[in-house]
Amino acid sequence: MTPEDDFLVYLYFGHRTVIRSVCTTSAAYSWQSTHHTGNFHETDALGFTVKPQLVPVLAADPYPNQFAVGLCEISVLTGDDVKLVGLFGDSITHMSFFSDPLTAMLYRRFPGKYSVMNAGIAGNRIQKTHPIPTFMPGEGHQFGIAGKDRFHADLYDGAAPDVVFVMEGVNDCSHSIVFGEPRVPTAQDIFDALADVTRQAHAMGSRVLLATVSPFGAFGDAWRDRAEALRCGYNELIRASRIAEGVVDMDAALRDPEDPHRMQEGMHLGDGVHPNWFGGTKMARTLLAFFPEA
Repeated sequence: MTPEDDFLVYLYFGHRTVIRSVCTTSAAYSWQSTHHTGNFHETDALGFTVKPQLVPVLAADPYPNQFAVGLCEISVLTGDDVKLVGLFGDSITHMSFFSDPLTAMLYRRFPGKYSVMNAGIAGNRIQKTHPIPTFMPGEGHQFGIAGKDRFHADLYDGAAPDVVFVMEGVNDCSHSIVFGEPRVPTAQDIFDALADVTRQAHAMGSRVLLATVSPFGAFGDAWRDRAEALRCGYNELIRASRIAEGVVDMDAALRDPEDPHRMQEGMHLGDGVHPNWFGGTKMARTLLAFFPEA
């Protein structure tokens, strides 16, 4: 096959099936088709109403959620010398406003030399398994187990990334506070989990790049100051560390020069947390500078 070829995937269920888990694209350009399922005479297409219902703050996201049932990944084997880049993180990675521009830049600058895999899970934490908010559909299970515990299976099951970019910690800084968990992690707790993930990657022969956590202090919620203190402490530990091959300072790239606790206007979806296409493109350019060939 050639890089211009498309995949066409059909999934057939012979009888009524209860679906308990789906793969959600969450956004952006990685998927070129929209899934249609269900009885459209009575209901809307799956995906076009879910995001506003579950995550109202992301109403500004221009892309509808798309879902794939029974499909985890599509892998292409090649005999060419292609380096694999593994992106590991939370919703900022999952939503693809960052990963899509990076993929396009790598493919354009180094055609046939790089492939990118996205292992982001929205709401994921690196140090702790998901919280259990009973008021949310799924009660938080959709956020996944702790990043340090899923890392190896999600990145090295049939693959071996040459480079791993880890960008996780924003939910560790906020979820325990927001959801009222009895113990809130320290910055050192979160960093220790990051160090654990780094050791796992090195043991598999991967080069590791770590990201600082970008600002999320956009609103005046009571929990923001405490979470912001955690974010700043965590970032300082990352910047001072020598555990990886590089530190990509996404905090510096995205923060407002007039207020370092906020993301620059025009760089996020309107919630102050999730980068939009412009913010994601700036992040991709920041990371691209860490590739030796760049």
